[in-house]
Amino acid sequence: MPVYDFSTNTDKMTQVLKVALGENAADLAIINGDVVNVYTNEVMQKQTVLIKGNRIAYVGNKAVSSSFGPETKIINADGKTLIPGLIDGHTHSDEQYLVGELVNYAIKGSTTTIITETAAIGSLLGYKGIIEFIKMCRNQPVRFFFTIPPIICVSPSAEENCALSPLELKRLLRQKDVVGLGEVSWRR
Repeated sequence: MPVYDFSTNTDKMTQVLKVALGENAADLAIINGDVVNVYTNEVMQKQTVLIKGNRIAYVGNKAVSSSFGPETKIINADGKTLIPGLIDGHTHSDEQYLVGELVNYAIKGSTTTIITETAAIGSLLGYKGIIEFIKMCRNQPVRFFFTIPPIICVSPSAEENCALSPLELKRLLRQKDVVGLGEVSWRR
């Protein structure tokens, strides 16, 4: 699964808008599904979800026929409930889980994205360990994003051995799936 692209491309967004307006066909249409609206706490019956590229263009019950073209893949979700993918905004999958096992349980609970710390693996294996952990989490059925530890060791005597250099931090922060700095360990 490719890393999600948060950037907006004007041409791509124009195509999404045209699908939403019924001017162009969607790439994927999920029809007849009941959609959970997490904002209003209701289940909307017999809805259509139109997708263009990797963006949801439309959710509702008034999709027009021009939204469906010969290339549109249609999934009939009659009797099924569609819910938004959930995001685990903070976890420590680098110290608590085997990634494959975590992914299996995450999917069952509708979690589609996990943001995880990397301090534990960094304190054991340093920069190279963090890079390998990130690589291991890619191409999973759940998206992973990472926070990088500004300090990966709380022991002043060991800090020199396990600290990331400013260059290593910079390199890690340039990774597409790294979203920022993680927890800071406070000393007494």
